[in-house]
Amino acid sequence: MRRRAALVAVTLVTFVAASASADDEVRVRTDNAIYELRDDPKNDEIKCMFRDGSRLTCIKRDLVMFGKPVRTKDYTIIPVYDDCGGSACGLSQTTLLIEKGTETKVDLSLRRFCVQCKEQFVARPDLNEIDIALDRREGHEFSALFRDGAITISKKPLDPNEPLSDDDCKSLYEDALDSCMAYHARCRNVVADLPGATRRSVNYIESIYAAFPSKAFASACDTACRTKKRPARAAFDKDVCRRK
Repeated sequence: MRRRAALVAVTLVTFVAASASADDEVRVRTDNAIYELRDDPKNDEIKCMFRDGSRLTCIKRDLVMFGKPVRTKDYTIIPVYDDCGGSACGLSQTTLLIEKGTETKVDLSLRRFCVQCKEQFVARPDLNEIDIALDRREGHEFSALFRDGAITISKKPLDPNEPLSDDDCKSLYEDALDSCMAYHARCRNVVADLPGATRRSVNYIESIYAAFPSKAFASACDTACRTKKRPARAAFDKDVCRRK
């Protein structure tokens, strides 16, 4: 594990100062340049990024926005988030603009991750380092380290016995089971036929915990469908949310 003894007092996020307005999503000013998002004149489904009027790159997505820039001694990174703009889109994707003086590099290392989901950056400005929180998926928690202009991605296994968070447990018990109770067809394998928004929410929660008890939740959903009642909360907390 890397030594971090010299990092005292510089572990807070360092953001480039900017006013909080809607313009921040399509226009960002750093010490060196002005960045803008514009529609492609030939296709409004394509959004292009410009630095001082010069085009850097384009993304073919309905919704594209700048995140908050983060600054170190020599660099400024500007996250750019995009998704398809509909309820079925899922999580946003990420592009990074890495600025050093008069040059800006487009970095796609984090393209498949939803940095916007946490938007958590920990900067060590004097070392030109930034820790970036990424997704939990596939039984692992991912993170990225920006150092001197380059991105390194790492992962660590999740605890298969980790209890679900209060919000995730409540979402399954209240929102998801409400959909199970409202199901009108045969009460068997109801989870697979839940409404799209509910199904996506359940899928997301399943994906961010290792060894999620899918069978236990499916059984609770089927029972709620048949009885039109939620199971006892204590039993649900133990069997599904892994709370003792």
